[in-house]
Amino acid sequence: IMESLDHAMKRGANIIAEYLGGAVTCDAHHMTDPRSDGLGVSSCITKSLEDAGVSPEEARTFI
Repeated sequence: IMESLDHAMKRGANIIAEYLGGAVTCDAHHMTDPRSDGLGVSSCITKSLEDAGVSPEEARTFI
């Protein structure tokens, strides 16, 4: 469950992560067998980093 930082702090939550950005892509190669070159996944990761304003060197975790 995601919530605003303000709300989490008010209830004294243990904050373990911060959402900076994300992206959605569609690998239409095959429904259950994505492209073997990984282009669909790498495209989504690249777009997520751009949305978050984070360089690949700064990124530590993807969920």
